[in-house]
Amino acid sequence: MKRLFCLIIALLLCISHVNISYASRAGLEGYEEIESGENISLLFNRDKAAIAIEDKRNGYIWRSIVDEDIYDMKSCSEVLRTLMSSMFVINYAATGTNNPPIQTGYTASDECTVDYRLIDGGIALEYEFKKPDIALKIEITVEDDALIVRIPNEDIKEGGRLGVVSIKALPFLGAADSETEGYILYPDGPGALMYHGSAKDRPMKIMKEFEFHVYGPREVSSEEYDYMERYQKHQAMLPIYGIKNNDNALLAITDEGSGGASINITPEGVAIDLNRVSFELLYRNSFDIMLSNITVHGSDVAKLPQGTRVDKNITKQDYELRYEFLVGKDANYSEMANVYRNFLTHRGMLRERNEKATNGIPLGIDFLMGVKEERILFDRFISMTTFNQAEEITDKLLNMGIDNLQINLKGYSKGGYGMYPINWPVDWRLGGKRGLKNYLDYANKKDIPVTLQTNFINALGESGTFSKSSDVVRQESGPPVSDDELNWFLLNPSASYKRLERFLKQVKGLKVGIVFEKIGERIYHDYNSKNPYSRMGTQRVWEDMMELTLKEKGAMAVEGGNAYTFKYADRLYNIPVETSQYHICDETVPFFQMVVHGRIPYSSEPGNLFYDDIKQKLKWIEYGCMPYFEL
Repeated sequence: MKRLFCLIIALLLCISHVNISYASRAGLEGYEEIESGENISLLFNRDKAAIAIEDKRNGYIWRSIVDEDIYDMKSCSEVLRTLMSSMFVINYAATGTNNPPIQTGYTASDECTVDYRLIDGGIALEYEFKKPDIALKIEITVEDDALIVRIPNEDIKEGGRLGVVSIKALPFLGAADSETEGYILYPDGPGALMYHGSAKDRPMKIMKEFEFHVYGPREVSSEEYDYMERYQKHQAMLPIYGIKNNDNALLAITDEGSGGASINITPEGVAIDLNRVSFELLYRNSFDIMLSNITVHGSDVAKLPQGTRVDKNITKQDYELRYEFLVGKDANYSEMANVYRNFLTHRGMLRERNEKATNGIPLGIDFLMGVKEERILFDRFISMTTFNQAEEITDKLLNMGIDNLQINLKGYSKGGYGMYPINWPVDWRLGGKRGLKNYLDYANKKDIPVTLQTNFINALGESGTFSKSSDVVRQESGPPVSDDELNWFLLNPSASYKRLERFLKQVKGLKVGIVFEKIGERIYHDYNSKNPYSRMGTQRVWEDMMELTLKEKGAMAVEGGNAYTFKYADRLYNIPVETSQYHICDETVPFFQMVVHGRIPYSSEPGNLFYDDIKQKLKWIEYGCMPYFEL
């Protein structure tokens, strides 16, 4: 009898355990477990063709779509209900036609059929959109307790004139209303938080979907670059975003194809009362074309003188997204930074701390050497700092007890600072090559690292040192990317690489590092007929340039902090400590700095060029920046 009683108690305990597990999946009827890791389980609903992720540490469920039990779908239009029920959304358009409308396809619509099959580690979903005659396959798996979403390029099939422009991945994963405690983390400048509960305080009349392009704007134009620099608007230096919902959080990472991704943030109240964020993955660029050249008295009289088209050919790029999950006290942006830092370290994408960094934070000094003064008749070269004067100032700093210096020379080459793409020879009015060598010998004896600031991206027509036909970035319609005066150009990545090769031969034998302007701030596509490049192709060239410089010179620094520089850079310049100040930003956080601190020294803008030196010093301390001045 005692044995029977024990068996009954054990059975009741087992039933109780099953009920607890079932209760944690309340509202998920129809979902079944298809894969499991140590901490998470991947669930799939065959009827809805949707996934959910259960965190086994506390039973929390991350839903990929908006289910009716958590949102009043009846009050929404049919289009919005279809959108909220879709795991993926494709944008497509007609190629080869003028002004094609961007159309949208939803994976939950009647126009889309879904087949699925179990694969190793998860599930493969095969979508076929009938109207545009587009098919694609998406693999969703669990690897090392992370959710992995893969979109192989070879499995995208286009049957007609309609082609994929972009794909939005899991747009409602982690979507939350204003009653949920938490926020969305997004990489604007150093990092920004949009709190779920702040919806009521935002000016909803001007709210919209905010888009942050990874590694630089998609529009390749002098106007766009000038606007961003003038108004301190930032793109995403890190291909990540984060969501915190109460005691649970996720960090999303673009693992492969990051240069073609953007991060889309939509606050509550824009069409739907949910805060949401997701990746959008680019497959085709849009570009402007001229539709008419008929002019009367110098004016275009066509009703539509300009138009747009989308690329005829799809960008051949695989995409892979990674979602990491955090719970409890780790569900915050600080731990997200640790997760991303560890991810980069394990992939060999973040340099180990160098020996110099263990001596403490260095003082960064830029010497502005030569500049051009524009005058009415003849421009004039001004020697701001000669090599002899640079040595004199350096000696004074050493005598003041500052024994950890990093010196950067800008404007040392012929014509002075800004005469891109001239990076050699050294201007004789500053002391020439002999003056440079003497200063480098002096700095070497004092154990002071010195770098030469270069620019292999921008080009001024007046410099006369490049081909405006073959060396520059071109629009798809043919003309070069330039300003209105046709004096400012972008160099084709292939031309940039060749210039670097020549430059490294010219400085061979000099113990000096290299600072690259701009290559850590932006990537771009190029329709140059001889050497066309996608955004990801340009990124690979920038990486090749940094790798070559490390091999030849042993040291290099970069302006900007796009994540692809972390593997190579000894220092990062011009790292922002403020966001773009959009209305969705509720708090600025040093997320970027938390990722790289202790590995790569970094600086913001020069302290003596900032409007408030006390505030700047406090920011340096708070964000772990190098003290940095331009003299």
